[in-house]
Amino acid sequence: MRKGCYQGALARGHEIINRKHIQAGTLESDAGAPDFTTRGTEPYRRNDERGCDMNEALKTRRNRTDDPDCCPIEATLARIGGKWKALIMLRLFVRTRRFNALLRTLPGCTQRMLTTQLRELEFDGLVRREVYHEMPPRVEYSLTEFGGTMAPVLRSMCEWGQAHVHKIEPDFETALSRAP
Repeated sequence: MRKGCYQGALARGHEIINRKHIQAGTLESDAGAPDFTTRGTEPYRRNDERGCDMNEALKTRRNRTDDPDCCPIEATLARIGGKWKALIMLRLFVRTRRFNALLRTLPGCTQRMLTTQLRELEFDGLVRREVYHEMPPRVEYSLTEFGGTMAPVLRSMCEWGQAHVHKIEPDFETALSRAP
């Protein structure tokens, strides 16, 4: 681990955990529960050596943003926030796509990041993942009916970007036709 990362993590109050301690079950701070780690104040259940149980993390996020006292903008951003989710939804708004075809239309997005973002969108009910039991296996992603309700949000984002960033006349249909 780089020295700067270690010091930064300690400054933010993160617990530095050595993988050997987790595997050996000698993690002192968890008081005999080596399958849990702490990052900041939120617990993450370890299901493998790489990271956390995604469903648990997503349920925690969803419970917090589903609260009626939560800001509606925060709830919306929890569903479509981030660098790739809106772009993924825009591509799926045009047509159903397979994973690699979707990956090719998002230059700079890694396979792991696309997988994570698609899982989150699927968990939130915005994207449908359809597995065809063929040889070779085929998986297609499409927007659900609920995901289609995000069209006005995507339209507004697109038109705002055209008017204020590109300084052109806003036209969502043109942007859709240019979407790879």
